[in-house]
Amino acid sequence: MNDSVYVIKNENRESFVNLFYSKDQNKHVFFDSIVIQNKLDKTIQKIKLKKETFLSDWETEYCLLVDEDINFDGFDDISLINYKGAYNSSHTHWVYKKNLKKYKHIKSLDSIYNAGFDKNKKEIHSEWRIALQVFHSETYFWKNDQIILKEQTVRYSTPDSINPEVVYHRKLINGKYVESGVKYY
Repeated sequence: MNDSVYVIKNENRESFVNLFYSKDQNKHVFFDSIVIQNKLDKTIQKIKLKKETFLSDWETEYCLLVDEDINFDGFDDISLINYKGAYNSSHTHWVYKKNLKKYKHIKSLDSIYNAGFDKNKKEIHSEWRIALQVFHSETYFWKNDQIILKEQTVRYSTPDSINPEVVYHRKLINGKYVESGVKYY
């Protein structure tokens, strides 16, 4: 049973964005909903969440981002943290759709760890790792409201003294992925 309800209020160019969450007696945080209101305080959209997170109190205060244009269309979008670990984090993202005057969930972005948005190149960059042995570097771009993988490099570090590092690389060239093969260093 949740015994306390909280709200985090943010504002971007388009709207007021409020995250409602609750905590139980063990301080587990449950994201309940995001309510978007226009500048006249009229509710224009409600996004139901109902998901538990394992953020600390201070992390909860910084879990909602509302002032970044993640699809490079000139409108601020919404990002809510899904997971935060020692090396990786992920977010749920909603982009503002001007024609609908609402935010749309972009599910394909949910699985991109440590996403960074390069407005100049209009690319999404991701660098993440699995423990101390597997390192990923990925670049994505937007096409027709979809996320497309442009380039990926995976480095495997092994304790093997003969082949201490294996690198796999693939890149999108003329609509097809070209793999560079495996290299040993």
